[in-house]
Amino acid sequence: MTQSSTKYDRTTFVLNNEVKETYLSWDDMFQQLIEFRNVHSHTRVPHRSGPLSRWVKHQRSSFRRLLVKGKQSWLTMEKLGKLETIGLIFKIRPPSVSWETRFQELVEFKKAHGHMNVPRNSGQLAGRVNSQRHAYRLLQKGKSYALKKDRLEKLEGIGFLFNTY
Repeated sequence: MTQSSTKYDRTTFVLNNEVKETYLSWDDMFQQLIEFRNVHSHTRVPHRSGPLSRWVKHQRSSFRRLLVKGKQSWLTMEKLGKLETIGLIFKIRPPSVSWETRFQELVEFKKAHGHMNVPRNSGQLAGRVNSQRHAYRLLQKGKSYALKKDRLEKLEGIGFLFNTY
C-alpha cells in the first residue's frame, strides 16, 4: 500500500491497484488548525484557501446552527470548547438595522450638522447613505426595484441630495 497526504484535506492511498480516499477526522482537522495557528499566530484561515478554510467555515456555521438558531448540530460543546481554547472566533453578525432606523439617524445627523453629507469614515450611516445614492442612480437607469417609491419620497422630503457631484 502506497500512501500520500494532501495537507488539511484527505489521505489518498492505493490498495489493490485502486485509489482510495479517506477524509481526515474532526480531531485531525483540529490539529491542522492548531498548526496553522502556531505558524500564523491566529486562527483566521483565509477564505477559499483550501480544505482547512472550508472546515473552519463549517465549524462556524455549525456554531450558528447550534447556539444562535437553537437547531441540532453535530458540533458538541466539547468540540466548541476546544475551538474556543485555541482562539477560533465565531463571528455572530449583529442583526441588521432597519431602513427606518437609519433614516432616523440621518434626520438626527442633519439636525446636528445642518447637512446630510455624512463622511465616508463615519460608520454604518455613511454606508447606508452611499447605498441610497447608488440605488437612486440605478433607478435613474430604469431599475425600478433599486429604490422603493416610499423611501425615495421620504428622502426627498428631508432634502436628501442624491447627486453630490
